[in-house]
Amino acid sequence: MQTELFINGRFVPAASGATAPTLNPHNNRVIAEVAMAGPADVDAAVDAARGAFPRWSRTAAMERGRLLLKLADAIEAHAEELARLEFERRNAAIDRCDHAGIRSPRDIRR
Repeated sequence: MQTELFINGRFVPAASGATAPTLNPHNNRVIAEVAMAGPADVDAAVDAARGAFPRWSRTAAMERGRLLLKLADAIEAHAEELARLEFERRNAAIDRCDHAGIRSPRDIRR
């Protein structure tokens, strides 16, 4: 499971090295230690976004759409894992919820 920050096309730890536990609210079991973004990380992400914007804005709409659909496919490919993590984080019984609240990216009108 990836627990670092995604900045400028790669996963990186927080600049400060800080992490925080994500807990199961039922038993306080640590699900994961995740990187805690601070001001330096936000600045790095904003700088990366500003640097990427000119190229992204010149990318044809059809190509941007293709890339977003590729992202939607990746989310769908990991839907079961993502649903289990989210339900554990919320302390919900996944077998009773039938993935309630987890929408497929393809369900969103394009």
